[in-house]
Amino acid sequence: MKDRKEQILKTIIEHFITTANPVGSKVLTEVYKFPCSPATIRNEMHSLEQEGFLESPHTSAGRVPTTFGFRFFVSELLQKGGIDEFRPQIKQDFNKAKETYFESKKADEKIFDTVSILTQLTENVAFATIPSNKRTFFLGASKILAEPEFSHQPDLASSIFRVLEEDFVKILSSLDLKEEVQVFIGKENIIPEIQSCTLIASSFDVYGHKGALGILGPIRMNFARNILALEESIRFLNEKT
Repeated sequence: MKDRKEQILKTIIEHFITTANPVGSKVLTEVYKFPCSPATIRNEMHSLEQEGFLESPHTSAGRVPTTFGFRFFVSELLQKGGIDEFRPQIKQDFNKAKETYFESKKADEKIFDTVSILTQLTENVAFATIPSNKRTFFLGASKILAEPEFSHQPDLASSIFRVLEEDFVKILSSLDLKEEVQVFIGKENIIPEIQSCTLIASSFDVYGHKGALGILGPIRMNFARNILALEESIRFLNEKT
């Protein structure tokens, strides 16, 4: 393949990879400044189409690469070492992604451990939001089901767990929690499904990952114990160990 035709094909494929849009001669002339006339570019594109490297979608005057065109592009990229120029950036991006992943994993593990410890200190549900997947992790469901307020009203308990599983991250983010423990009692809670509860919560920042940790139970609860247990849990969670 002639150098000019190969460069046109390469540019069309790279543009298509980036934009997913068919490529016309105008794009090659105005965006990529090919040093030849639009008529010459159109002739080369027509030739590439005849040879099976490009095809024309029915809805556009531009062209897109065929499987054969992509195969030629990849083969040339590998054979001529064109892939090597991207290696330093990919290595840098990989190391950054690896660091982010292990920091996130470390944060998640510490959050899980903290909720596991906290649930041993309270007769209620202990929960935390998990920053890596924007979900809520909670333990102690059986404890709240044992409370008379909910054991006699299973529908009420069911609605509470539905909120924990589906909407709790959004609810907690709307509360603008601080590191100081905050207590929301009964109707102070912003949605009806948990107005039969007391919510005690605080924010945390572990390895740069922000979330919320707390306790949810019936309106009547051991306030002093729960507040202090949560304070200790937040202190542990925020420790950089």
